[in-house]
Amino acid sequence: MSSNDIEITITNPDGQTVRPVMVELPQFDEYLDKPRKFVVAIEKGSGLDVQGKAKVTRRGKTILLGHIKKLDQTKLQYDTLTLMSAEALLDERIGQFYRYPAGTRLDAILASSMGGSVVGLLAMANGLIPRGSWVLHSGYVYKIIGAGTSSARFGTITQLYQGATLLTKATAIPTAAGQWWQSSTDLYIWTTDNKSPLYHLIIAPNFKDTLMRLGNISLASTTFSVCYEIGENKLFPGIKALILAGGLEFSVRYEKDDLAYRMPWPQWVRAPALPQWPPT
Repeated sequence: MSSNDIEITITNPDGQTVRPVMVELPQFDEYLDKPRKFVVAIEKGSGLDVQGKAKVTRRGKTILLGHIKKLDQTKLQYDTLTLMSAEALLDERIGQFYRYPAGTRLDAILASSMGGSVVGLLAMANGLIPRGSWVLHSGYVYKIIGAGTSSARFGTITQLYQGATLLTKATAIPTAAGQWWQSSTDLYIWTTDNKSPLYHLIIAPNFKDTLMRLGNISLASTTFSVCYEIGENKLFPGIKALILAGGLEFSVRYEKDDLAYRMPWPQWVRAPALPQWPPT
């Protein structure tokens, strides 16, 4: 393997792309064709933003999509860049108590986009705001200090959901229930029922994006006769359990739009019926 075989592309939050120059061969876990962790020494002064998205290709084939986990700039000769794949980032995401009613479709429970009747598990993984972040501002208005448009962690938020309900973006600190607003420094919310956001799922779509999406799913209309609940623990085991319960397996596929798609397909195929004899 040669360093000329591998190219790293970092897309900064402002859309600028940076291709840092490696000064030695990278280290990676698992397999080179799709590592979950990628560590490499790069030339100093690369101009990359630690909030940027990461893409690694080898001989033109994408082998990692994800984000920067760490940029160590303590050494004089080079910086050490650590990248984590979308799959590895998903492993780390924590959920919050939520109940899916009996009869909810499997694709709705797993969904990566907002706008349905429930919050999908991948949408939660990519956008759930930790409930411990909120503090009372005044009256029924709560806020997260330091979550404004200038925040490196949040950036500019365009939508905010309370569970599956899209809230209204105000032009200043909310004055009515169901509104939210983001100043340059803080994020404000007034929930639809006047309760603290600690009692709700608050979702800012893809604000901490793993780059993982739900792809084509076989048996999407599968439902379960009982409700399904999740708690404040890792989401990925629940996602895997649901896929297996639906009689499916899954794979991760990197696409041309620089997203990683989880593609469930049938775990088994029913054998064709034997022909009758004598023929009828």
